[in-house]
Amino acid sequence: MGNRPQAFNAARKARPTPADAERLARLVETGDTETPAPQDTSVPVSAGTAVGRKGGAVVKRLTAYVSPELAKRLREHCHATGCQISDVIGAALTTHLDGEGSAT
Repeated sequence: MGNRPQAFNAARKARPTPADAERLARLVETGDTETPAPQDTSVPVSAGTAVGRKGGAVVKRLTAYVSPELAKRLREHCHATGCQISDVIGAALTTHLDGEGSAT
């Protein structure tokens, strides 16, 4: 993507929302271009910074790189216990940052 124009890259990253799909369907069916009133959301988040999860929790995306062995252990642990990877990582980070874990 290094040689492509910046506008092309920005447009490529944009993803239509369900509201965009609804407006397009209404335009095709009726020719109506009115935008519906915004719907109330239970999780106030700003686009691109956080996401809402079931139960109303607001979380922020984080990318971490770990060894393949550690990733496998984490997946197997979560599968065996029925917990979410994000929850295990969050608990481990909290423990570490609160001073209960070893500093590395």
